[in-house]
Amino acid sequence: MQFMPLVFGIQVFLSGIFWPIAQLPALLQPISYVLPLTYANDALRGVMLKGDGFSEISGQLIALVVFALLMVLLSSLTVRRQIV
Repeated sequence: MQFMPLVFGIQVFLSGIFWPIAQLPALLQPISYVLPLTYANDALRGVMLKGDGFSEISGQLIALVVFALLMVLLSSLTVRRQIV
């Protein structure tokens, strides 16, 4: 819980919410494309500002689903199994 503001805060600043990713320093641009909030931001902007449909934001949604599945897989590997 203590690291959550640190992780989420970094994502907010690097996801393109406040500044476009193209205007970030070259060192930070690849990092922003690894963060899931970047894809959520792109999908929401597409729907709210451009009126994009499901087909236009499917790439961002796939990226979010892959990230979620990866996190579930990694978290399941850290859970200890007890045999009773």
